[in-house]
Amino acid sequence: ICTIPTLKLKSLNLSNCKEIRKSFKFHLGDWQPNLIELNLKKCPAVTNEFLQHIFLTMPNLKFLSIEECPNVTQDGLQNIS
Repeated sequence: ICTIPTLKLKSLNLSNCKEIRKSFKFHLGDWQPNLIELNLKKCPAVTNEFLQHIFLTMPNLKFLSIEECPNVTQDGLQNIS
């Protein structure tokens, strides 16, 4: 869905998603740069590297939920602040 060029999502909820492909993670910002809300709550595929990429490629993002993402560390949060 996110790769359809004419689809311009404003909100995307991937909460509780157990698997997110690496290609999706690192192209989401290219495919959907206008996202305002992104919910990644309880997604084990969310990593520090993915989080950093989100902030570099999604300038319009206003809301990001990363609650209970076990692979996001305090160091990862400090690197984006």
